[in-house]
Amino acid sequence: MIVGGIVWSDWQRQFALEVNLINQRVQESAVNLKAIIKAASDEITQLSSWANNFPKNAPVSSAHLAQKPLGSHQLATVEGEFSLDERAAWPPAQRLGQMLALSGAKQPRAGGAPSNHELGVAMLERIGDGLKTSDFLRWTYFNAASKDLLVVAPWAPKKDFLAGEPSIASFLAHAWTYEVATAGLPENNPGRQPYWTQAYPDQVGAGLMVSHGAPVYWGDEFVGVVATDLQLDFLNAFLRRFPDPEGVLVIANAQGQILGDRSEKPAGGPDGINRIGSVLPPDWRGADGQSPLQGLRKGGDLVFTSSLDAPGWTLVFKLPQATVNARVAKAYTTKFYLLLVLVLGAFVIQFVLWRMYVSPALLIADFVTRGATDTGQPVMPDIPGIWRPWFAAISRTFGERRHYLTQLQSSHDLLDQRVQERTHELLQANQALREKRAEAEQANLDKSRFLASASHDLRQPAHALGMFIDRLDLVSTDPQAKGLVASAKAAVREMQDMLDDMFDLSRLDVESAQTQIQSFPVSTLFDALQRGLANEANAKGLRFRVRPSATWLKTDPALLRRILLNLVNNSIRYTPAGSILVACRPTRSGTHARIEVWDSGIGIAPEDQQKVFQEFYQVANPQRDRRLGLGVGLSIVERCCRLLGLALSLRSALGEGTRVSVTVPLGKSNLDVSDDNVLQSCVPSEITGRQVMLIEDDAMGREAVAGMLAAWGYSVIAAESAKMAAEGLQKDQPPDIIISDLRLGDGVNGIEAVRMLRSLAGQKIPACVISGDTDVRVRQQVEAAGLILLSKPVRPAKLRSVLRHLTQFDSAENTKHQA
Repeated sequence: MIVGGIVWSDWQRQFALEVNLINQRVQESAVNLKAIIKAASDEITQLSSWANNFPKNAPVSSAHLAQKPLGSHQLATVEGEFSLDERAAWPPAQRLGQMLALSGAKQPRAGGAPSNHELGVAMLERIGDGLKTSDFLRWTYFNAASKDLLVVAPWAPKKDFLAGEPSIASFLAHAWTYEVATAGLPENNPGRQPYWTQAYPDQVGAGLMVSHGAPVYWGDEFVGVVATDLQLDFLNAFLRRFPDPEGVLVIANAQGQILGDRSEKPAGGPDGINRIGSVLPPDWRGADGQSPLQGLRKGGDLVFTSSLDAPGWTLVFKLPQATVNARVAKAYTTKFYLLLVLVLGAFVIQFVLWRMYVSPALLIADFVTRGATDTGQPVMPDIPGIWRPWFAAISRTFGERRHYLTQLQSSHDLLDQRVQERTHELLQANQALREKRAEAEQANLDKSRFLASASHDLRQPAHALGMFIDRLDLVSTDPQAKGLVASAKAAVREMQDMLDDMFDLSRLDVESAQTQIQSFPVSTLFDALQRGLANEANAKGLRFRVRPSATWLKTDPALLRRILLNLVNNSIRYTPAGSILVACRPTRSGTHARIEVWDSGIGIAPEDQQKVFQEFYQVANPQRDRRLGLGVGLSIVERCCRLLGLALSLRSALGEGTRVSVTVPLGKSNLDVSDDNVLQSCVPSEITGRQVMLIEDDAMGREAVAGMLAAWGYSVIAAESAKMAAEGLQKDQPPDIIISDLRLGDGVNGIEAVRMLRSLAGQKIPACVISGDTDVRVRQQVEAAGLILLSKPVRPAKLRSVLRHLTQFDSAENTKHQA
């Protein structure tokens, strides 16, 4: 079986080599034929290009044409027709070619364009200057679309061309019934491309011909066609040079006509042309898709083909498979006998090795196996003498080894017992450790949950305190009091920032933060950074730059905004002098963008670069200076990036600044983009006389916001609940703006309170909602209601910006209703 497999595999390999050789010959012949055909194609391309550009550089009657014998000849007309037959006795170099024309061919075209006669004369001169490049080119000619001129080169008598036609006029008209002319018509060739015709017998006995033509245009006007006739006799001679003398070798066109046949069979068919069906079955074209190493099998034959794209011809070679098999057998006979000798020799060597080495080794192995399992002494095997000294040494040591194995087994059992005992102790210790760890994690989780649930209550007094101090700043005039108020505002801002950091950290710990992934332009975040942090950086003497970017990102904009705020704030704190840069650029992958924050600050040592992302860790603040924060900013950045699946990287060196990068997926641009920061760009509007309905169940917070609104010039209606707000609503004069806390004591939340007041007033009053809840679900509910959400503690500047925006919204609504 193995020998048969080797023989079959080698036979197939040799067969593939033979097929590959035949296919290579076919492909090489096709390449050579393409080079020959290209000569004719190049001539018609040059001639059609020259004819199409003839109007741009046509010769004048007194210059170029007058210098040539043909151009200086005055053509005589007979009944409106003329030719060059009177030049039959001239030398070939002077007569150049034949011209059959009507007198109308001399009429110039409108606008001074040259006539058909001028083009024909110039074309004869060009052909006579050596345009012909191939010996098998029979005729080159120009046929005018106006059917009044035909120029042919080389020269031939008029009677040979007219054949059975009575006159030049009828011949010119009949010439436009041939395929070589009709294929160039605009309706048949709208793309103005060169083309090849079917084969046809030449009318003057020149043999089988095929024409290659191209249309001629002057601007948008179809002038005629230029064409070249090829004598196909050269194909037979070309095929006879094919290196494989056996088989059928032909060249056929797309219509199935055989253009060349090396067997020199007589022409057949009604038109004197053989068809490919006489050589191959009708489905012979299936050979086009075959692998270069495998011919297409057709019955008992192999068919190889190669296509010539430009003329649309195919080189077909059919060879009996029996012939290929005979060639393979002839090349394989010597290899077969050599393989047979090698196989027999291998069998003999294998038998000798078996008797001398393999069989004794198996007997010894059996002896060792029985000695290891049986209790008695195993029977000595019958082995050749060459093995006996070595086997005697094995027998002497066999007993000793059995004794050692017994002791080893005993030691193994004792060790196994000790391992089991130790494993049991380790399992108990691990269980206790897991319980302690679970208790610690639960305690940390309870702490984070407590801070998250206490967020609303703790933000209330901070919110009220900020409003009271800003109001005090407005009413205070004493310089000393002004200084105290400024210090109090800074302390409140520091307290609010710390509360934000602590609550953000606890919210991320309990995994209550839910992401809201969407596409948005990074410019909205960059504008917010520029507006919110530029003054703080400038106050410290730093140069703060945000490089503009049109990039769109796809992530949670709120969490990404928190990441960038913490990174820039961290750079401002730890940059004594120099500059800070924020930039965004797409990555090489084309699917992400990298946001980078650069600073020229104090830098971070390599051993501290991982620690800075831990909670409450600050490299340059051993005294715990509160002005430098709590040390949780970068921890929040790391947790937000982990929650969003964003790549975070840091590069820094002591004294050389820091670069932090965040890699974010790219998003698709859309027009529905909103951001709370846009509110800050609203143009201030007049507020005198504006009335605000304030709904707040916390007395301190209500008093603080109401006082601040009054200090800004608003008229305030303060209510403890939605019910009290509804009772105080004046339908004839509803408030201009509604500000409501989200959590109200009467069981109605701020969203429902706004809807109720709008319904009672009968109009869509601009409104916003204030809340101490930081859960993303709260923001989603408020935005779904079409309202603006302000998170406590609210900065007075933020509140004032929102009120201006709502005032503009109210004005726009009124203008729309009036329109």
